[in-house]
Amino acid sequence: IRWTKLSINQIVKDRVNMLLEASMALEQVTFETADHKEATMSFKEKRKPKFGQN
Repeated sequence: IRWTKLSINQIVKDRVNMLLEASMALEQVTFETADHKEATMSFKEKRKPKFGQN
């Protein structure tokens, strides 16, 4: 049972690592969108965001 759990856990860890890399890459792309920039500016300026108006 120990070895079975070890092999299954390794598969799960490998998949999580693959998903994490893809997730981080997509998150970085999101940081470059106009909506993200508007959200950041509206937060700093303490106002409601105006999305999709750029």
